[in-house]
Amino acid sequence: MSVNSYNQYVKLSDALERELMREALSCGEPVSVIDLTKSLAKGLKAVVHVIARTLSDATRPLGNAHVQSSAR
Repeated sequence: MSVNSYNQYVKLSDALERELMREALSCGEPVSVIDLTKSLAKGLKAVVHVIARTLSDATRPLGNAHVQSSAR
């Protein structure tokens, strides 16, 4: 079975197609669920940290204004 490539006049031979498929499959990286979980947890931790810092920065001026208005 030949596969058409980008050009309609160029076709891969069966042997070349098998060799390319074998090479592509052998280059795959193993997937580790633990590594994926660690990466996800690290990303979520960063998001939570940014959200907490943003909320803190947003509420600080409100707290300062409340303190100044109650001192008068």
